Amino acid sequence: EKAIELRPDFAEAQRNLARIHPDPSKASAIEEMLGGSSLPDADAMHFNFALGAIYGHSGDYDEAFTHYSAGNALKRKTIDYDRKEYSRYVDRLMTAYSAELLGEFATAGSDSELPLFIVGMPRSGTTLVEQILSSHPDIYGAGELAAFGRFEEQIAERHSRSEPYPKCVRRCSDGELRDYADRYLEELREHSPSAQRVTDKMPSNFARIGLIRALFPKARIVHCRRNALDTCVSNYLNYFATGNEYSFDLRELGRYYLDYERLMDHWDELFPDSIYTVQYEELVASQEPVSRGLVDYAGLDWDDRCLSFHEQDRAVHNLSSQQVRQAMYSDSVDRWKRYKKHLGELVSMLSGTNK
Repeated sequence: EKAIELRPDFAEAQRNLARIHPDPSKASAIEEMLGGSSLPDADAMHFNFALGAIYGHSGDYDEAFTHYSAGNALKRKTIDYDRKEYSRYVDRLMTAYSAELLGEFATAGSDSELPLFIVGMPRSGTTLVEQILSSHPDIYGAGELAAFGRFEEQIAERHSRSEPYPKCVRRCSDGELRDYADRYLEELREHSPSAQRVTDKMPSNFARIGLIRALFPKARIVHCRRNALDTCVSNYLNYFATGNEYSFDLRELGRYYLDYERLMDHWDELFPDSIYTVQYEELVASQEPVSRGLVDYAGLDWDDRCLSFHEQDRAVHNLSSQQVRQAMYSDSVDRWKRYKKHLGELVSMLSGTNK
């Protein structure tokens, strides 16, 4: 608010303020600035996302979607992303991380049960699940850790002269994998020296479950699922400054979701009864039994503080930082229906999934 007071045309500040406090009285001023001559694309992008948030909050979903679409299109122009290449990468992951390879790595990693991974599509409830678990006195919520992304890069740097990642993972020695595991445990202990479990809530680690299992065969993995259309629409209606390059075009977003789904099917087949799935809609409808199931899967005794997750004062550094300060609510269930008339192609793409 102070930034906007000093400079009303500060587009990024307008977008952020509209996200946390969508004030309809601000719409006309933002519309006027958006219509200004020689407006940079970056400012137009932020203004459009701001107006999308304001009109959406007011219930004018058609006008909101118009602005969200314009903002996403402007952001997409700045992104280098190839949806077909990502699909091919998923193919390579499914080929590289096979039962045979994981059998070869069976004794390579660590038997530590300290890590607790929370994975899934962004906007699928991963932050909520971490907030519930980290309310337990024996669980520390470390947030989104980049360690496994770094490990992939280091494996590629070390072995990709012979073949690219992920195929080259088979060239890793037992000692190399154990070193990655030890380094990761050191990082977790830097976050909490005493917790029995430390969560890593990097959603994109769903694509790294093969490597996670190679390093930590006993680690617990929680997979967060949400209605496919709600997941995709929530990604599309939220601005990501970095990452999530697939989320600024509905067709690319739908393709990414389908690739995510088939990769998770591969992991479930490769590691049967090993990955614990939490359905967002079930969690918000039946908070206590689903929360109890999560804590039980973590291997710990129940603690009633997990029902008061919204009272935690831990920092949350993502788009869900506001939501997890509130008690459980169901307003986000079936949110996609507000924009149904604009989602024809996405609905068609995801019609084969009921997950």
